[in-house]
Amino acid sequence: MYLHVKTFLISILSTGFAQEPATPEYRVARVTHKIRAFASLDAPRVGIVYKGDVFESGPVVGYTDCAAGWAKVGPGVICLVKTEVVSEEPITLPTFLDVLPPMEEDPVELHFATEREPSFMHVLFATRDTEHEGRLWASIEELEAGESHRWKLKRGKDYRFVAAHQTKQGWVLERPNGSVTLMSDVHVYPVSRFSGRDFRDFPKRVGGSMAWVHDQAGAIVYWTPSEEQPSGMTLERRRILEVDMSEEHPDWVKIPMGDMDGYVSYSALTLWDPIERPDSVEDDEIWIDADVSSQMFSVFEGDVLLFTTLMSSAKEGHVTPLGTYQIYDKAIGWDLGSKDGAAESYYMEDVPFVMHYYPRYAIHSAFWHDNFGEPASHGCINLSPKDAWVVYQLVSPDMPEGWQYIKQHKEDPGTVVRIRDGSKTGKRKRIAPKY
Repeated sequence: MYLHVKTFLISILSTGFAQEPATPEYRVARVTHKIRAFASLDAPRVGIVYKGDVFESGPVVGYTDCAAGWAKVGPGVICLVKTEVVSEEPITLPTFLDVLPPMEEDPVELHFATEREPSFMHVLFATRDTEHEGRLWASIEELEAGESHRWKLKRGKDYRFVAAHQTKQGWVLERPNGSVTLMSDVHVYPVSRFSGRDFRDFPKRVGGSMAWVHDQAGAIVYWTPSEEQPSGMTLERRRILEVDMSEEHPDWVKIPMGDMDGYVSYSALTLWDPIERPDSVEDDEIWIDADVSSQMFSVFEGDVLLFTTLMSSAKEGHVTPLGTYQIYDKAIGWDLGSKDGAAESYYMEDVPFVMHYYPRYAIHSAFWHDNFGEPASHGCINLSPKDAWVVYQLVSPDMPEGWQYIKQHKEDPGTVVRIRDGSKTGKRKRIAPKY
Protein backbone atom coordinates (compact mmCIF):
# COMPACT_ATOMS: atom_id res chain seq x y z
CA MET A 1 0.00 0.00 0.00
CA TYR A 2 2.80 2.42 0.94
CA LEU A 3 4.62 1.75 -2.34
CA HIS A 4 1.44 2.41 -4.37
CA VAL A 5 0.85 5.78 -2.65
CA LYS A 6 4.50 6.77 -3.07
CA THR A 7 4.41 5.87 -6.79
CA PHE A 8 1.15 7.82 -7.22
CA LEU A 9 2.62 10.96 -5.59
CA ILE A 10 5.79 10.79 -7.66
CA SER A 11 3.69 10.44 -10.80
CA ILE A 12 1.62 13.55 -9.94
CA LEU A 13 4.65 15.65 -9.06
CA SER A 14 6.54 14.64 -12.19
CA THR A 15 3.63 15.58 -14.47
CA GLY A 16 3.03 18.85 -12.64
CA PHE A 17 -0.64 18.20 -11.81
CA ALA A 18 -0.07 18.86 -8.11
CA GLN A 19 1.75 22.16 -8.73
CA GLU A 20 0.28 25.63 -8.99
CA PRO A 21 0.79 27.21 -12.44
CA ALA A 22 3.76 29.55 -12.55
CA THR A 23 2.92 33.25 -12.42
CA PRO A 24 4.19 35.05 -15.53
CA GLU A 25 6.97 37.55 -14.91
CA TYR A 26 6.59 40.86 -16.70
CA ARG A 27 9.58 43.09 -17.37
CA VAL A 28 10.13 46.51 -18.92
CA ALA A 29 13.01 47.17 -21.31
CA ARG A 30 15.07 50.21 -20.27
CA VAL A 31 16.86 50.12 -23.64
CA THR A 32 15.91 48.61 -26.99
CA HIS A 33 16.67 44.87 -27.01
CA LYS A 34 17.12 42.44 -29.89
CA ILE A 35 15.52 39.06 -29.35
CA ARG A 36 17.99 36.33 -30.34
CA ALA A 37 17.36 32.82 -31.64
CA PHE A 38 19.55 31.36 -28.89
CA ALA A 39 21.66 32.57 -25.95
CA SER A 40 24.46 34.41 -27.73
CA LEU A 41 25.05 37.93 -29.04
CA ASP A 42 26.05 36.31 -32.33
CA ALA A 43 22.72 34.50 -32.69
CA PRO A 44 20.29 35.62 -35.44
CA ARG A 45 17.74 38.27 -34.50
CA VAL A 46 14.15 37.03 -34.23
CA GLY A 47 12.47 40.13 -32.87
CA ILE A 48 12.75 43.52 -31.17
CA VAL A 49 11.50 44.86 -27.85
CA TYR A 50 11.85 48.65 -27.79
CA LYS A 51 12.78 50.90 -24.89
CA GLY A 52 9.80 51.26 -22.58
CA ASP A 53 8.02 48.13 -23.82
CA VAL A 54 6.70 45.62 -21.27
CA PHE A 55 7.16 41.96 -22.19
CA GLU A 56 6.57 38.54 -20.62
CA SER A 57 9.77 36.84 -19.51
CA GLY A 58 10.31 33.10 -19.11
CA PRO A 59 13.03 31.12 -17.34
CA VAL A 60 16.74 31.88 -17.71
CA VAL A 61 18.36 29.48 -20.19
CA GLY A 62 22.01 30.62 -20.24
CA TYR A 63 24.57 33.30 -19.41
CA THR A 64 26.84 33.38 -22.49
CA ASP A 65 27.69 37.05 -23.27
CA CYS A 66 25.07 38.18 -20.73
CA ALA A 67 25.84 38.32 -17.01
CA ALA A 68 22.18 38.94 -16.12
CA GLY A 69 21.11 35.83 -18.01
CA TRP A 70 19.23 35.04 -21.19
CA ALA A 71 15.50 34.55 -20.54
CA LYS A 72 13.11 32.68 -22.80
CA VAL A 73 10.68 35.01 -24.62
CA GLY A 74 8.35 33.80 -27.36
CA PRO A 75 10.38 31.97 -30.03
CA GLY A 76 13.69 33.43 -28.81
CA VAL A 77 15.66 34.72 -25.82
CA ILE A 78 16.46 38.14 -24.41
CA CYS A 79 19.43 39.37 -22.36
CA LEU A 80 18.00 40.68 -19.08
CA VAL A 81 20.57 43.48 -18.74
CA LYS A 82 18.73 46.81 -18.34
CA THR A 83 15.34 45.20 -17.82
CA GLU A 84 13.40 45.14 -14.58
CA VAL A 85 10.34 43.41 -13.18
CA VAL A 86 7.08 45.40 -13.27
CA SER A 87 3.48 44.69 -12.31
CA GLU A 88 1.86 46.03 -15.49
CA GLU A 89 1.02 43.59 -18.25
CA PRO A 90 2.31 43.86 -21.84
CA ILE A 91 0.09 44.97 -24.68
CA THR A 92 -0.19 43.16 -28.00
CA LEU A 93 -1.32 46.05 -30.18
CA PRO A 94 -0.82 49.82 -29.93
CA THR A 95 -3.48 52.02 -28.38
CA PHE A 96 -5.22 54.39 -30.76
CA LEU A 97 -5.05 58.15 -30.18
CA ASP A 98 -8.20 59.94 -29.06
CA VAL A 99 -8.00 62.25 -32.08
CA LEU A 100 -8.61 61.72 -35.79
CA PRO A 101 -6.11 62.88 -38.40
CA PRO A 102 -7.18 65.62 -40.82
CA MET A 103 -9.10 64.95 -44.03
CA GLU A 104 -8.32 66.47 -47.42
CA GLU A 105 -11.31 68.82 -47.17
CA ASP A 106 -10.23 70.02 -43.71
CA PRO A 107 -6.42 69.70 -43.69
CA VAL A 108 -5.62 72.08 -40.82
CA GLU A 109 -7.80 70.65 -38.08
CA LEU A 110 -7.86 67.64 -35.78
CA HIS A 111 -11.07 66.22 -34.34
CA PHE A 112 -11.73 64.09 -31.30
CA ALA A 113 -12.81 60.54 -32.07
CA THR A 114 -16.46 59.66 -31.47
CA GLU A 115 -18.48 56.46 -31.21
CA ARG A 116 -19.74 57.09 -34.73
CA GLU A 117 -16.24 57.75 -36.07
CA PRO A 118 -13.79 55.91 -33.80
CA SER A 119 -10.06 56.48 -33.84
CA PHE A 120 -7.96 54.29 -36.15
CA MET A 121 -4.44 55.75 -35.87
CA HIS A 122 -1.96 55.28 -33.03
CA VAL A 123 0.33 57.97 -34.48
CA LEU A 124 0.09 61.10 -36.63
CA PHE A 125 2.50 62.08 -39.39
CA ALA A 126 3.68 65.52 -40.41
CA THR A 127 6.43 67.15 -42.41
CA ARG A 128 8.11 70.52 -42.56
CA ASP A 129 7.77 71.98 -46.03
CA THR A 130 8.74 75.34 -47.49
CA GLU A 131 5.64 76.99 -46.01
CA HIS A 132 6.19 75.91 -42.40
CA GLU A 133 8.80 76.69 -39.75
CA GLY A 134 8.98 73.30 -38.04
CA ARG A 135 10.03 74.72 -34.66
CA LEU A 136 10.62 72.16 -31.93
CA TRP A 137 10.52 72.66 -28.15
CA ALA A 138 11.96 70.24 -25.60
CA SER A 139 8.59 69.87 -23.84
CA ILE A 140 5.05 71.19 -23.83
CA GLU A 141 5.89 72.98 -20.57
CA GLU A 142 8.66 74.98 -22.29
CA LEU A 143 6.34 75.88 -25.14
CA GLU A 144 3.53 77.04 -22.85
CA ALA A 145 6.02 79.00 -20.73
CA GLY A 146 6.89 81.09 -23.77
CA GLU A 147 10.48 79.89 -24.05
CA SER A 148 12.30 79.90 -27.37
CA HIS A 149 12.32 76.77 -29.48
CA ARG A 150 15.47 74.63 -29.36
CA TRP A 151 15.53 72.94 -32.77
CA LYS A 152 13.81 72.78 -36.13
CA LEU A 153 12.55 69.74 -38.00
CA LYS A 154 14.43 68.97 -41.20
CA ARG A 155 12.75 69.63 -44.52
CA GLY A 156 11.93 66.67 -46.76
CA LYS A 157 11.47 64.18 -43.94
CA ASP A 158 8.24 62.72 -42.54
CA TYR A 159 8.00 62.72 -38.75
CA ARG A 160 5.94 60.59 -36.39
CA PHE A 161 3.96 62.12 -33.52
CA VAL A 162 2.54 60.02 -30.69
CA ALA A 163 0.14 62.49 -29.05
CA ALA A 164 -1.82 65.68 -29.74
CA HIS A 165 -2.69 68.31 -27.12
CA GLN A 166 -5.04 71.27 -27.19
CA THR A 167 -3.44 74.45 -25.81
CA LYS A 168 -4.08 78.19 -25.87
CA GLN A 169 -1.76 78.31 -28.88
CA GLY A 170 -3.73 75.65 -30.74
CA TRP A 171 -2.97 71.99 -31.34
CA VAL A 172 0.47 70.79 -30.22
CA LEU A 173 2.01 67.56 -31.53
CA GLU A 174 4.33 65.43 -29.39
CA ARG A 175 7.30 63.39 -30.61
CA PRO A 176 8.24 60.00 -29.04
CA ASN A 177 10.99 61.72 -26.98
CA GLY A 178 8.57 64.28 -25.51
CA SER A 179 9.58 67.22 -27.72
CA VAL A 180 6.70 69.16 -29.28
CA THR A 181 5.83 71.37 -32.22
CA LEU A 182 2.86 73.54 -33.04
CA MET A 183 0.53 71.96 -35.57
CA SER A 184 0.58 75.29 -37.40
CA ASP A 185 4.37 74.86 -37.84
CA VAL A 186 4.09 71.65 -39.88
CA HIS A 187 2.00 70.04 -42.58
CA VAL A 188 -0.02 67.22 -41.00
CA TYR A 189 -0.86 64.50 -43.49
CA PRO A 190 -4.57 64.02 -44.18
CA VAL A 191 -5.29 60.29 -43.85
CA SER A 192 -7.65 58.20 -45.96
CA ARG A 193 -10.78 56.82 -44.28
CA PHE A 194 -11.14 54.14 -46.94
CA SER A 195 -11.66 50.55 -45.81
CA GLY A 196 -12.49 47.25 -47.49
CA ARG A 197 -15.07 44.56 -46.73
CA ASP A 198 -14.75 42.16 -43.84
CA PHE A 199 -16.53 38.88 -44.62
CA ARG A 200 -15.91 37.20 -41.28
CA ASP A 201 -19.22 38.35 -39.79
CA PHE A 202 -21.13 38.46 -43.11
CA PRO A 203 -19.73 35.66 -45.28
CA LYS A 204 -19.53 36.04 -49.04
CA ARG A 205 -22.19 34.22 -51.04
CA VAL A 206 -21.10 30.94 -52.58
CA GLY A 207 -20.44 31.25 -56.30
CA GLY A 208 -20.69 35.04 -56.63
CA SER A 209 -17.93 37.11 -58.23
CA MET A 210 -16.40 40.33 -56.88
CA ALA A 211 -16.05 43.80 -58.36
CA TRP A 212 -15.53 47.41 -57.36
CA VAL A 213 -16.88 50.70 -58.69
CA HIS A 214 -14.11 52.48 -60.57
CA ASP A 215 -16.24 55.14 -62.27
CA GLN A 216 -15.53 58.55 -60.71
CA ALA A 217 -19.25 59.40 -60.85
CA GLY A 218 -20.23 56.13 -59.18
CA ALA A 219 -22.45 53.38 -60.55
CA ILE A 220 -26.19 53.86 -61.09
CA VAL A 221 -28.31 50.88 -60.03
CA TYR A 222 -31.21 49.87 -62.31
CA TRP A 223 -34.03 47.40 -61.68
CA THR A 224 -33.58 45.78 -65.10
CA PRO A 225 -30.51 45.21 -67.31
CA SER A 226 -31.19 48.44 -69.18
CA GLU A 227 -31.32 52.16 -68.43
CA GLU A 228 -35.11 52.24 -68.50
CA GLN A 229 -35.82 51.72 -64.77
CA PRO A 230 -33.31 53.50 -62.50
CA SER A 231 -33.63 52.59 -58.83
CA GLY A 232 -32.62 56.04 -57.64
CA MET A 233 -29.50 54.60 -56.01
CA THR A 234 -25.93 55.38 -57.01
CA LEU A 235 -23.10 53.30 -55.58
CA GLU A 236 -20.11 55.46 -54.66
CA ARG A 237 -16.70 55.00 -56.24
CA ARG A 238 -14.61 52.21 -54.67
CA ARG A 239 -17.64 50.34 -53.31
CA ILE A 240 -16.75 46.63 -53.27
CA LEU A 241 -19.59 44.44 -54.54
CA GLU A 242 -20.63 40.83 -54.84
CA VAL A 243 -21.88 40.39 -58.41
CA ASP A 244 -23.33 37.77 -60.73
CA MET A 245 -22.39 37.67 -64.40
CA SER A 246 -24.94 36.94 -67.13
CA GLU A 247 -24.27 35.50 -70.60
CA GLU A 248 -27.67 36.83 -71.66
CA HIS A 249 -26.77 40.43 -70.70
CA PRO A 250 -22.96 40.67 -70.94
CA ASP A 251 -22.96 44.48 -70.57
CA TRP A 252 -24.60 44.26 -67.14
CA VAL A 253 -23.91 42.61 -63.80
CA LYS A 254 -26.50 41.67 -61.22
CA ILE A 255 -26.04 42.65 -57.58
CA PRO A 256 -28.07 41.48 -54.56
CA MET A 257 -30.41 44.13 -53.11
CA GLY A 258 -32.00 42.36 -50.16
CA ASP A 259 -35.10 40.54 -51.47
CA MET A 260 -34.54 41.98 -54.95
CA ASP A 261 -31.73 42.25 -57.49
CA GLY A 262 -30.29 45.35 -59.08
CA TYR A 263 -28.22 45.82 -62.21
CA VAL A 264 -25.11 47.88 -62.82
CA SER A 265 -23.35 48.63 -66.08
CA TYR A 266 -20.26 46.45 -66.56
CA SER A 267 -18.36 49.53 -67.80
CA ALA A 268 -18.59 51.21 -64.37
CA LEU A 269 -16.87 48.31 -62.60
CA THR A 270 -13.54 46.55 -62.30
CA LEU A 271 -14.06 42.80 -61.94
CA TRP A 272 -11.88 40.49 -59.89
CA ASP A 273 -11.32 37.03 -61.36
CA PRO A 274 -10.45 34.43 -58.70
CA ILE A 275 -8.04 31.61 -59.49
CA GLU A 276 -7.15 28.49 -57.52
CA ARG A 277 -5.10 28.90 -54.37
CA PRO A 278 -1.40 27.94 -54.38
CA ASP A 279 -0.81 24.17 -54.15
CA SER A 280 1.06 24.44 -50.85
CA VAL A 281 -1.76 26.22 -48.99
CA GLU A 282 -3.81 24.00 -46.66
CA ASP A 283 -7.60 24.14 -46.16
CA ASP A 284 -7.30 25.96 -42.83
CA GLU A 285 -4.31 28.16 -43.73
CA ILE A 286 -4.47 31.96 -43.95
CA TRP A 287 -3.03 33.32 -47.20
CA ILE A 288 -3.08 36.49 -49.32
CA ASP A 289 -4.06 36.99 -52.96
CA ALA A 290 -3.01 40.34 -54.51
CA ASP A 291 -4.09 40.96 -58.11
CA VAL A 292 -2.35 43.93 -59.76
CA SER A 293 -4.71 43.83 -62.77
CA SER A 294 -7.76 44.62 -60.64
CA GLN A 295 -5.85 46.24 -57.72
CA MET A 296 -7.81 43.95 -55.38
CA PHE A 297 -6.23 42.47 -52.27
CA SER A 298 -7.84 39.55 -50.45
CA VAL A 299 -7.16 37.43 -47.38
CA PHE A 300 -8.38 33.83 -47.42
CA GLU A 301 -8.55 30.88 -45.07
CA GLY A 302 -8.19 28.04 -47.52
CA ASP A 303 -10.92 28.84 -50.07
CA VAL A 304 -12.98 30.98 -47.67
CA LEU A 305 -12.73 34.74 -48.27
CA LEU A 306 -12.15 36.61 -45.01
CA PHE A 307 -11.36 40.14 -46.14
CA THR A 308 -11.00 42.03 -49.40
CA THR A 309 -10.02 45.58 -50.23
CA LEU A 310 -8.29 47.81 -52.79
CA MET A 311 -4.55 48.26 -52.88
CA SER A 312 -2.00 50.39 -54.69
CA SER A 313 0.82 48.48 -56.36
CA ALA A 314 3.69 49.94 -58.41
CA LYS A 315 3.03 53.05 -60.49
CA GLU A 316 4.48 53.62 -63.95
CA GLY A 317 8.26 53.39 -63.94
CA HIS A 318 8.30 50.94 -61.02
CA VAL A 319 7.41 47.28 -60.60
CA THR A 320 5.67 45.00 -58.12
CA PRO A 321 7.18 41.58 -58.95
CA LEU A 322 4.76 38.71 -59.48
CA GLY A 323 5.26 35.47 -57.60
CA THR A 324 4.41 33.44 -54.52
CA TYR A 325 6.12 34.72 -51.38
CA GLN A 326 5.59 34.54 -47.64
CA ILE A 327 5.77 37.20 -44.96
CA TYR A 328 9.22 36.83 -43.41
CA ASP A 329 8.90 39.65 -40.88
CA LYS A 330 6.42 42.21 -39.66
CA ALA A 331 6.57 45.33 -37.51
CA ILE A 332 4.15 47.69 -35.82
CA GLY A 333 6.24 50.49 -37.31
CA TRP A 334 9.22 50.51 -39.69
CA ASP A 335 11.25 53.20 -41.45
CA LEU A 336 10.89 53.13 -45.24
CA GLY A 337 13.25 54.93 -47.58
CA SER A 338 14.55 55.00 -51.14
CA LYS A 339 17.91 53.62 -52.17
CA ASP A 340 20.85 56.02 -52.35
CA GLY A 341 20.78 57.87 -55.64
CA ALA A 342 17.17 56.98 -56.43
CA ALA A 343 15.41 59.26 -58.94
CA GLU A 344 12.58 59.74 -56.44
CA SER A 345 14.15 60.18 -53.02
CA TYR A 346 11.93 59.62 -49.97
CA TYR A 347 12.14 58.76 -46.29
CA MET A 348 9.15 57.92 -44.09
CA GLU A 349 9.64 57.39 -40.38
CA ASP A 350 8.05 54.42 -38.65
CA VAL A 351 5.32 53.64 -41.18
CA PRO A 352 2.60 51.63 -39.38
CA PHE A 353 2.06 47.91 -39.96
CA VAL A 354 4.85 46.82 -42.31
CA MET A 355 4.90 43.19 -43.48
CA HIS A 356 7.93 42.28 -45.64
CA TYR A 357 7.55 39.41 -48.09
CA TYR A 358 10.73 40.00 -50.14
CA PRO A 359 13.80 42.20 -49.59
CA ARG A 360 12.71 45.85 -50.01
CA TYR A 361 9.12 44.79 -50.79
CA ALA A 362 6.36 44.90 -48.19
CA ILE A 363 2.66 45.18 -47.58
CA HIS A 364 2.19 48.33 -45.49
CA SER A 365 -0.13 51.19 -44.65
CA ALA A 366 0.06 54.41 -46.66
CA PHE A 367 -0.89 57.61 -44.85
CA TRP A 368 0.38 59.90 -47.62
CA HIS A 369 -2.17 59.17 -50.38
CA ASP A 370 -5.76 58.08 -50.99
CA ASN A 371 -5.36 56.41 -54.38
CA PHE A 372 -6.28 52.87 -53.34
CA GLY A 373 -7.52 51.04 -56.40
CA GLU A 374 -4.89 52.71 -58.58
CA PRO A 375 -1.14 52.01 -58.98
CA ALA A 376 0.68 54.52 -56.77
CA SER A 377 3.66 52.90 -55.04
CA HIS A 378 7.38 52.47 -55.69
CA GLY A 379 6.86 48.69 -55.75
CA CYS A 380 5.39 47.80 -52.37
CA ILE A 381 1.72 47.03 -51.81
CA ASN A 382 0.03 50.04 -50.19
CA LEU A 383 -3.10 49.60 -48.07
CA SER A 384 -5.17 52.23 -46.31
CA PRO A 385 -4.36 52.56 -42.58
CA LYS A 386 -7.66 50.93 -41.60
CA ASP A 387 -7.06 47.98 -43.94
CA ALA A 388 -3.41 47.52 -42.95
CA TRP A 389 -4.53 47.27 -39.32
CA VAL A 390 -6.96 44.44 -40.21
CA VAL A 391 -4.47 42.55 -42.38
CA TYR A 392 -1.65 42.89 -39.83
CA GLN A 393 -3.78 41.08 -37.25
CA LEU A 394 -4.79 38.29 -39.65
CA VAL A 395 -1.35 37.31 -40.93
CA SER A 396 1.66 35.61 -39.35
CA PRO A 397 4.25 35.40 -37.91
CA ASP A 398 2.27 36.12 -34.74
CA MET A 399 3.68 38.91 -32.59
CA PRO A 400 4.22 38.06 -28.89
CA GLU A 401 2.82 40.55 -26.39
CA GLY A 402 5.09 43.53 -25.84
CA TRP A 403 7.07 43.03 -29.05
CA GLN A 404 7.04 45.47 -31.96
CA TYR A 405 8.97 43.41 -34.52
CA ILE A 406 9.24 39.68 -35.26
CA LYS A 407 10.89 37.49 -37.90
CA GLN A 408 9.55 34.21 -39.23
CA HIS A 409 10.80 31.01 -37.57
CA LYS A 410 10.31 27.31 -38.17
CA GLU A 411 7.30 27.07 -35.87
CA ASP A 412 5.71 30.10 -37.60
CA PRO A 413 7.13 30.52 -41.13
CA GLY A 414 4.83 33.36 -42.17
CA THR A 415 1.70 33.85 -44.28
CA VAL A 416 1.84 32.95 -47.98
CA VAL A 417 1.44 35.95 -50.34
CA ARG A 418 0.61 35.41 -54.00
CA ILE A 419 1.00 38.44 -56.27
CA ARG A 420 -0.48 37.95 -59.73
CA ASP A 421 -1.59 39.84 -62.81
CA GLY A 422 -4.87 38.16 -63.67
CA SER A 423 -3.92 34.55 -64.50
CA LYS A 424 -0.17 35.31 -64.56
CA THR A 425 1.21 34.16 -61.22
CA GLY A 426 5.00 34.36 -61.52
CA LYS A 427 7.50 32.06 -59.82
CA ARG A 428 7.72 30.66 -56.32
CA LYS A 429 9.97 33.03 -54.35
CA ARG A 430 9.21 32.10 -50.76
CA ILE A 431 11.95 32.81 -48.24
CA ALA A 432 12.09 29.93 -45.77
CA PRO A 433 13.01 30.46 -42.09
CA LYS A 434 16.58 29.50 -41.20
CA TYR A 435 16.03 28.56 -37.56
